Amino acid sequence: FRSHLTNTKTPIELVQQKTRQQSKTHLRISVCRTRSLLTFTNQRITSNKISSSNMRGSLSVAAAAASLLTQASASASSSAAATDESILNYAIDEDECGLYLADTVDATTGELTMGVFTAADVKSGAVIGVPDLVIPLLDLPVHHDDLHDHEDGGAFWWLWDDHLWDALDVGGLFEGRHVKSAVLGVGSLARGNMQNPNAMLLQSNWDDAGFDRTQDVGAGAFSYHHGAAVLALNDLDAGSEVFFPHSVSFASFEQLTLDEGPRNGMSVNDPRVQEFWRKYDELQAKHGDKLSADRKSQLWGILQETMAGSKAATSRLLPKSWADANVVSEHVRHKGRRSVSWLKENGICMDNLRQGPSTIAQAGRGAFATRSLSKGQVIAPAPLVHVTDGSLLDMHEGEQAKQLLMNYCFGHSESTKLLCPLGASTGFINHSPKPNAVLRWSSKSNESWMDMSVEELGTQIDIGLILEYVALRPIAKDEEITIDYGDEWEAAWEQHKLNWEAPEEDDYVSADAYNEADEADIMRTYDEQLANPYPSSVSTACMYEHINDEETGQYLNVYSFGHEVLVKNYYSVEEDALDYMFLRPCRILDRYEVDPEELGWDENARGPDRHASMHFGYSVEILNMDHTSIDQFLTEPLVVENVPRSAITFVDSAYSTDQSLEIAFRHTMMLPDELFPESWRNKKGGVVNDDELLEVEDGV
Repeated sequence: FRSHLTNTKTPIELVQQKTRQQSKTHLRISVCRTRSLLTFTNQRITSNKISSSNMRGSLSVAAAAASLLTQASASASSSAAATDESILNYAIDEDECGLYLADTVDATTGELTMGVFTAADVKSGAVIGVPDLVIPLLDLPVHHDDLHDHEDGGAFWWLWDDHLWDALDVGGLFEGRHVKSAVLGVGSLARGNMQNPNAMLLQSNWDDAGFDRTQDVGAGAFSYHHGAAVLALNDLDAGSEVFFPHSVSFASFEQLTLDEGPRNGMSVNDPRVQEFWRKYDELQAKHGDKLSADRKSQLWGILQETMAGSKAATSRLLPKSWADANVVSEHVRHKGRRSVSWLKENGICMDNLRQGPSTIAQAGRGAFATRSLSKGQVIAPAPLVHVTDGSLLDMHEGEQAKQLLMNYCFGHSESTKLLCPLGASTGFINHSPKPNAVLRWSSKSNESWMDMSVEELGTQIDIGLILEYVALRPIAKDEEITIDYGDEWEAAWEQHKLNWEAPEEDDYVSADAYNEADEADIMRTYDEQLANPYPSSVSTACMYEHINDEETGQYLNVYSFGHEVLVKNYYSVEEDALDYMFLRPCRILDRYEVDPEELGWDENARGPDRHASMHFGYSVEILNMDHTSIDQFLTEPLVVENVPRSAITFVDSAYSTDQSLEIAFRHTMMLPDELFPESWRNKKGGVVNDDELLEVEDGV
């Protein structure tokens, strides 16, 4: 497992190596962006803490994913610009919906829940649906150190944490010190399955829409991270449910699929289960319309007792009522798949929208119709993560000190409650006083939640509410979709424009832009930076995987620190160290001419073309950061020599981007009065009810 940069390990060997290294329980396709494009730099799959029982399935996933990376890489057009909606090609049928949110069945409880289904065949390596929006959340544990405590953190942490991704995976890592990223779209709505995953979420693109913080009042008001595409790991037939290789816990989502069945229970493929549902279908066809509700309830109890007896595990394979049985029967008959006709009748289309540059001034990016939509048609579903106390999105003292996520959530002036939609591309829907779409509650929402108090909602740790965006009039293909955010939001935006002043600093440049600058070609040493510093908004980072082993050529030496430090040669580290998942801060200590061939560098294949002819090596001090995993954490100074330029990049300094501007606009969208239940209004005259506040603080 030790090699030079010309490593020739097989995908299986690479995954076996990685199972001991990573801290997230899923497989990753590591994707990097070069010159404003996401490009596959290593064709590597990584995983961690996969149990021996799961290893066989995980290795097959790795082999499948590795085999399709070349196809996916080829699909990234060299002419695609960062301002386009995605650097990966994806096809949307103008006539037929290709992706649905629909009922599915929880394997361990037998209860109905929601899943994402394809309605068209998807080839291995193709993008499923449209790429997702990514919103970094900064330093949640710092601003609210009680979030991990179920008694104090309550539903916010336990619900949101199920839908937050490691920023290392999807983007936003260097926005702050402790960063998790919310993914709005398929990345949060698809279920997890460690044994039989068929999709993988890729890292997002970065695009500021050309905004200049010294001129644009909308700078920092929207996320610059988007284009997180969902990649098919294998061919998917129409009607297949989309699964990621990890547990997402959306509602009652579990790692197991129905095909596997509950542990020590019976599989849906078991002949007895199939026979049970065959009998049920006969009864439903012959007597279903003639039986009263009470009679159906009695008959269902008899059927359950006949099938399961005293076996609770078997009983969990069955739905709770006759009313749910039709859905489950469909699921069982098709062994987890849905017919396209069933999806059209029972699901909600998820690919009516795509993202792109907004036609509205200062809005940044917007949502556009992928096909013609008729009046009254559902444009998109938006399952909601509920936050019982909006102050949990406060970052520090100050009126503007709110998480960017605030701008993507719905609120109400008479409640502390926030509702944050996870719909595919719905996060790009902008405000207009003359909208072409409106909100309504979905029939798939849990109606009992409408009568709950804010305190009671704080005890719900799953998703039970869904909004739908509905067309107010016929909408043409490629027309931008808008809704009315409400008078309060519009007044706040107008006041923001009146009060806005450009920030005082004059040396800001994004890391994305600076990596393209000619002066970034040759890295300055630490001493050179004292006389000629880089802009304060960027920092140097190195792609480096630490292996604490003498076999890799490390040794102790007296370096410029004046005492013994650990020193090692870069050419002796793992091949896949040139991967953004190993990106970490570093300090450039020295620069010198080297012979790339002698060091075994394949510079032309490893980094930007413009560095291919640069015969410089660097000595760097490798530093820790807050996301550094235990196995990569350094307990003593480490200097790495002969580091290639392609392993060094500029990253945004923490809190330097537009997202962290104190003047950036922050305000929730306002949910209309007619959609906001009276039971949720725990404020009286703009002040939180004292009893309710105490309950909220105790529960949240």
